[in-house]
Amino acid sequence: MSYDENFKNYHAMWDKHGVKLTSTFEITQDILDQVDGQNEVCDIIWAINAANQSDKSSANLSSTVMGQIRKLSHLLLNHKGKFKNHRSVEKRALGHYKTDPQDRFIQRQPKIRNVLEGCINKNANERHNTQSVADSLAQGEIPTKAEIQTICREIAKPWEEIPENLLKEAVEKKFARQGRKIRADWWEVTKRNLIEWSKKG
Repeated sequence: MSYDENFKNYHAMWDKHGVKLTSTFEITQDILDQVDGQNEVCDIIWAINAANQSDKSSANLSSTVMGQIRKLSHLLLNHKGKFKNHRSVEKRALGHYKTDPQDRFIQRQPKIRNVLEGCINKNANERHNTQSVADSLAQGEIPTKAEIQTICREIAKPWEEIPENLLKEAVEKKFARQGRKIRADWWEVTKRNLIEWSKKG
């Protein structure tokens, strides 16, 4: 089912005034608990979903957002009693993305940004890397420890030593395939992170 025609106005508002992320992360109960109304919930889901998509067209985002809302309905039903049943979750989301007024959308964005910045800070601290909020919101990403470990397993056996140029190239290719922007100084930061991670085991 295509929601594109109905969601074009919302997409245009988000494209012009909404919070943009380059960091990707999962929508959790903890994130949802930081916002109050159904409108804020829908804004949060859209912003995080957009970060996770390489294709940010109205057609793609509207479809994947509604798919994600259906998957999250069990969390949304527990969200401060705002949603009554599974059918009401989807119906309310459809209504939001079709009819959200621009002035109200703009008024909500500072809070949405604050919540997402808090999530980025928390994730960065948990990953023990040097990625800042400003980097995540604007300039690009730094590979996480888990991502580096996954790439190493993909390109070499556990006992093999991986040349730096091979690892660097593999990371760049993976980010490019995923349509993700990598920070200009990512390799220097990653090399420092690799040293720290090796000390911690």
